[in-house]
Amino acid sequence: IRRPPRSTPKPSSAASDVYKRQDINIGHLLTHTSGFAYEIWNESIAKLVEKGDLQSAFANNDEFLKAPLVFEPGSDWEYGIGIDWLGVLIEKINDCSLQEYMHTHICANTIM
Repeated sequence: IRRPPRSTPKPSSAASDVYKRQDINIGHLLTHTSGFAYEIWNESIAKLVEKGDLQSAFANNDEFLKAPLVFEPGSDWEYGIGIDWLGVLIEKINDCSLQEYMHTHICANTIM
């Protein structure tokens, strides 16, 4: 996997980031270059959670998927909820839960 060059991310202005979600592709989701971040590693997202403007990724729901982007997709690298969005995409395309998909297409085909 080739990492894009590290750039200096623009400071996040909370929920009013100007980055566009339509610029994200599956490659970005797979390689953590989507622009999404986890609250435990990103101060801007942590502040949104702390203020109550964003649900924590550790809550028992999917409200955290409403998080803003913290950098332009493809311009940087950071662990984030892009991989969670990929799970949602798999569920929608296959009309089943991620757990069901993983069991049917991965676990059932291996000795587990």
